[in-house]
Amino acid sequence: MENWKIVNEGFREYSTDWVTMTVDKVDVGNGRIVDYTHLKASNFSVVFPVTPEGKIVCLLSYRHGPRCVNLTFPAGSIDSNENAREAAIRELGEETRYRPRSMERLLNYPIWLDGNYGLSQGNFFIARDAVLDGDMLSYHNTDLEKSKVILITEEELREYLNQGMVTISAHFICAIIGLSTISPS
Repeated sequence: MENWKIVNEGFREYSTDWVTMTVDKVDVGNGRIVDYTHLKASNFSVVFPVTPEGKIVCLLSYRHGPRCVNLTFPAGSIDSNENAREAAIRELGEETRYRPRSMERLLNYPIWLDGNYGLSQGNFFIARDAVLDGDMLSYHNTDLEKSKVILITEEELREYLNQGMVTISAHFICAIIGLSTISPS
């Protein structure tokens, strides 16, 4: 088994603020050349925030990809002037107005759509002793990012997972590793 050889990388490209699609010419063996699509999205951070009382800070919001209301966690792209931890703290404050006493990295993991399309690097954090902070700037709840902050128990989060309300893979991963961190079994 050998690696495929890229003959012409990114000979076609389409890009938005959040995702880039390139098409490569790839030699898959025996001289056969095919066009292969590769996706790259912005690297991001996702936060599993837990209050001093043990409640989990989540968001309910419509997401157009899965075309339904989802349970999500504070998350977003890492800006060029910040690292993954700084982005996690910023997103937590912007989306919920919560501030963590401590922020611990749980996982840094490449997210792939499947075995053929790349996507991005996910950075997963737990925010311990997260408290509401009136000084934290809350982002503007626009019609494209309208969310409702909710506080739920571990059992309620498990129920949301069982009901299929966590459909975005990065948030599903965050829920599983967050739960296993606060309630190791």
